[in-house]
This record gives sequence, structure tokens and C-alpha cells, in this order.
Amino acid sequence: MKYKLFQKFLLSEREGGHNLNIIITKDLLSLIASVAKTLNSHGGHVMMIGQSGIGRKVAVKIASALYSTKLVAPSSRKQSQLNSDLKYAFQQAGIEGEEVYLLLEDYILKGENILSLINTLLLSGEVPGLYNATELNSLVMGLGDQMSRANFEGSPIQFFIERIKQHLHVVACVDVDNEDLQNIFESCPGFIFHSTIIWKDKLSQESLASLPKMMIDRYNSDEKTFQIQQSNYFPNIFNIANTKLRNPRKYIQMINLYVSLYQEKMSGILSKQTKLQAGVRKLTEAKHLVSELKQKAAVQEERLAEKQKKANAALDMISNTMKNANVHKEQMESLKLKTEEENQQLIKRKKEIEEELSDVEPLIEEARTAVGKIRPESLSEIRSLRAPPEIIRDILEGVLRLMGIQDTSWNSMKNFLAKRGVKEDIRSFDATRINTDNRQAVERLMSMKSDSFNPVSAKRASVAAAPLAGWVSANVKYSHVLDKIKPLEKEQYKLKQNLNSAEAQLGELNADLSDVDATVAKLKAQLSSFTKEAAEIEVDLNKAQQTLATAEALVDKLNDEFERWQEQLKELSLEEGKLPVNCLVSSACITFLTVENENERR
Repeated sequence: MKYKLFQKFLLSEREGGHNLNIIITKDLLSLIASVAKTLNSHGGHVMMIGQSGIGRKVAVKIASALYSTKLVAPSSRKQSQLNSDLKYAFQQAGIEGEEVYLLLEDYILKGENILSLINTLLLSGEVPGLYNATELNSLVMGLGDQMSRANFEGSPIQFFIERIKQHLHVVACVDVDNEDLQNIFESCPGFIFHSTIIWKDKLSQESLASLPKMMIDRYNSDEKTFQIQQSNYFPNIFNIANTKLRNPRKYIQMINLYVSLYQEKMSGILSKQTKLQAGVRKLTEAKHLVSELKQKAAVQEERLAEKQKKANAALDMISNTMKNANVHKEQMESLKLKTEEENQQLIKRKKEIEEELSDVEPLIEEARTAVGKIRPESLSEIRSLRAPPEIIRDILEGVLRLMGIQDTSWNSMKNFLAKRGVKEDIRSFDATRINTDNRQAVERLMSMKSDSFNPVSAKRASVAAAPLAGWVSANVKYSHVLDKIKPLEKEQYKLKQNLNSAEAQLGELNADLSDVDATVAKLKAQLSSFTKEAAEIEVDLNKAQQTLATAEALVDKLNDEFERWQEQLKELSLEEGKLPVNCLVSSACITFLTVENENERR
């Protein structure tokens, strides 16, 4: 028989609402296969001899279910009840033509009368005295059509008996330790000559090893709070048990007892752990609460110190503000005097600068005017010269140098004069742009070629040369004056900065003095607020410290209990770790040692 076929059968039975509590082992499959093979043969009978719990009845029931046969299992040795069961089996097999398994257990096979009855059934297919003539004739009168289809030549009663021989299969289940086993064979030799004897008195080592795992896995397959731990030592214990008690039923009892003990003990451990963990958790929460209260109290203390510090600071600021107001008044008086002095010096320096510039500025204006009057034809005339006179060359070199043009070749000069708006560039030239080196170079040129810059000589050389010579001379003088007044201008700028700073500071002091009253009023309000907040915080802090003291005292009292609970949790964890071994030993003792005396138990 295929294992998958059997699994499919169990699945279909569960889906049909029949939850068969069967553990599938190779021994059981082998037994089912042997039973099914024999009972499916024509008139096949089986006698199964084995230990209790080996699976004989289960094998018959499964074979019956697999092959859709009727299973009749008499439950009483009373002759009337047994006759009733036999009549039902005969009717199903002889009249209905269905395959019928007649399952007979040890307690049925007691007494010479019953054994003789079963022996007759095995040998002839009938039971004398089961029916009276009227009953039998009435029972078989409807078999005519079936006899015709079967081409049976004989009476209906003979056809009835023949069908019983063909379709009724006797299955006897006898314990290997049954004291009447020999008597059964002697009184019912039909079991020897007309049935197959299947002797299965013990489980294989493979089944011994697989049964615990499969039974525990079945329990663990349901949704449980915990899983039962497997153990590999069931076969070892079973193999050293008393031979008289070493049967499959006891083995299964030991496994079931292990599961029951494990479940009971683990439930107790988990219940205790839950309670202890709840207590430990509550005490841990209480400790955390105390820690939080300490932190909150520390924060309150910091806030109180901060508010007190701010109140003291506000008080100090009020005092300092009043002092600073007086200091500011003195500073204002001093700044006013200093500002007036700085202003007088600034006026003096400004006058000196104006005097220095007053001498040279008319010369600059006069030179600019003269340059503006130069006619374009005069400039074109100079530009058209192939080689200019020395005077014109010297004057133009001075112009170019002052304007920052270092190239003083004749081509450069002609290009300069050819520029659009050259007169305006010269006339509007800002003398402050004159580089000191360029001015000194022009001064050397004017010193060496003084005749070239003489107005009469310049005018004689060219009408346009004289205004340009005057412009060079005026700008050189103006540049000299600018160099001379630079220290004065710097000093003037510094005096002006000092004056602006003093005036700004004076404005700030005025503003500060005007805000003193408002500042003092604001500081007084802050002082009042900080003082009030500090008082409120102090009240809350006192309450928090009282609560903290109470909580700490309670936690300290329960600390011994906390440690004891933790120790108990450790012990429960150790007990949980030893639980598989303890449950295994306990289940073995209860199963195999309860019938032993004290010495054997030891």
C-alpha cells in the first residue's frame, strides 16, 4: 500500500468530518497492507496475533474504509446479541452481496460454544441454528434473479451460503499474551487451515523512534501558547522496561503522558512567569518613575536657580542702570566740549586748504579756458608736421606725461591730437589723477627745457602750443599744491570722522538717558515676574520632592521582593530547560514502574 494513498484517505476522512486519531508508522502501513491483501481475496480470513496497541483493529478499520466494506464488530458475548450481529453480517454478505469484515476480539472468543460456532463458519460458511426454516426461506426467497445472473445451479439456500463464503471475511484479533491462545487454535482449527495468521508482537525500532516525534508534532501543529519539545530517549526507556509491560499501548501511553505532563508543567511555569514578570515589570516601572521624578526635580531645581539668578541679575541691572545714567551725563558734557574743539580745528584746517588752493586754482581755470580756445586748425597743423619743432615736442611730451601716457613718440603724439574731443579731454582733466612720478618727469623736462615752456617761445612755435604750455605749467603747480595739502586733507578727514563719531555717540547718550526710566520700569517688571515664577517653582519642587521621597521609600521596601522575584524567574527558566527530561522520566515511571515493588523501581 502506498503511503501517499493512505495520506489521501486520511485527508478525505478529515474533510468528511471524521477526524481519525491515527499516527502513521511503517509498521501500521505494513499491517494494513497485509490485512487488506488477505481480506480482498475470495473468502479470505485473518487471525492477527500481537501486543496491545500494535494497531490491529485500526488496520482492519482502515482497510474497511479504504475498500468501502461493511465492518461488523460484535460488542457482547451474549448469544442473542452475537446472533443478531451475525445475522446482520450474513444478510449484507449473502443477500446484498457486499464485502463484510466480521471483527472478533479476545473477549468474544471465550467459551467452547462460540469457538465451535466460529469454526463452523470458517469451514462451511454457515452457523447451525442461527435461522429457523421459516426465517431462512423468507430471507433467501428474493435471490432468484441474482442466481440467474450468476448461472448458479442449486437452491437459494446454497446460493446464500456460497455468497457468505465469498463475501464474509472473519478477522480475529488475539493478544499474544492471551492464556487461551492454544485453546482457541484447538477449539477452532479453522483459523489454522482457512485463515492467514499475521503475527505482530512488537514495534520496529524505526517506529519506536518515529512515533514520539509524530505524536508531539501533531500536538504542536495546533495553535498553542507553547510548543512541546521533542525527545529522542523514548525508545531507550521503552527498551529497558519490564518485558511484560513492553507493549505498544504502554509506549503510546508513555508518550501521551509525556505530552500531558509537559503541557501541565509548562502551563504552570508560564503562569508563574507571567505573574512574576508582571510584578518585576511593575517594580521596574516604579524604579523608572522614581528616576523620572528625580530628573524632573533636578530640572525644577535648575529652573528655580535660573529664575533666582535672573531676579538677582534684574536687581543688579536696575542698580547699574541708575549708575550708568549718571556716568552718561558726565560723558555727554565731556563729549560736548570735545565736539566743539574738534569742530574749531576742522574749520581751521579747511581754511588753510582753501588758502593753498586759492593761489593755484585761477591758474588752472585760466589754462583750461586757453585750451578751450585752441582752434582745431592749429592742432591739425601740428599733427601734419613730419618732424615737429623741439618746443612743440617738449610741450606735447609734458601733456602726455601728465595724462599718464608713457609713449611720447611723435606717432603717439599725433594719434593723441587726432582723437575726437582731445581739447575737452585736456580741458576737463582732473589734476588729482596726476601720478607723482609723471609730474616729477615733467618737472625735470621743464627744468632742462625751460625755454620750450616760455609763453613767448611756445607761441612763436605754434598758436596752439602756448595754451598747452600754460596748461602743463598750471597742472604741475596744482599737483604740487595737492601733494602739499594731502596731510591737511587727511587731518581734515580724520577730524570730520571724529566729529561724526562724537556726534553719533552724543546722540546715543541722549537716547540712553531718555530710555533710562523706561529701562528701569521694564527691569522692575522683570524682577517681579522672576520672583513670582521662582516662588511657584519652589512650591512645585517641594511637592515633587515629597512625592519622590515617598516613592523611593516604597521602592526600597520592595527591593528585596524584586530580587526574590528575579531569582524565581531564573529558577523557572532552569526548570523550563530541564522540563523535557523531567517529564520523560516521570511519564516512564508512571507507565512502567507503578506495578513494580520499591526495589525494582530503584
